[in-house]
Amino acid sequence: MAMEISVDLINQLKVSFRKEAKLTSVDDCSDSSFPSLPTSEEAIAELDASAPYLRCRNCKGKLLRGIESLICVFCGNQQRTSDNPPDPIKFTSTSAYKWFLTSLNLDGSEMVEPLKETDGSSRGATKAPPSKGIALSKFLDLEVQWSALEEKSDDGQSVQKKNPLNLGGIN
Repeated sequence: MAMEISVDLINQLKVSFRKEAKLTSVDDCSDSSFPSLPTSEEAIAELDASAPYLRCRNCKGKLLRGIESLICVFCGNQQRTSDNPPDPIKFTSTSAYKWFLTSLNLDGSEMVEPLKETDGSSRGATKAPPSKGIALSKFLDLEVQWSALEEKSDDGQSVQKKNPLNLGGIN
């Protein structure tokens, strides 16, 4: 259910906020000498003074991976238009990997063992020999790869691939 707030109440609130902040009154805001707020594109562009080619073509926000960025985190606009997919991203080289290890109080050198498959009847069964573990950093050495998004069918129409994301490091 929508709740309506009277315009008088909103104006009264504006006046009290501006008085408390020791700013000009609301009536003075209609004056053209009062600076207007920047647009969202201008505000995003002012966050960082990077080169124009390192910015989104749509909102002018800074691209986090520079020219390697696929999408803009500010507006979601796709940045790459070429058929060449970007270089793969190694999980171990990301800040998410560092955050993950830090949150678990680990450094990546810990040894992990693969899960042992059982058939559910562990009573009286002989124990499997212990398997050799691998380092956690090696276990988490995943790579995210993108393939080309479109391919042409025999009749010349573009067909979207079913799975453009290839998680090659995951078994």
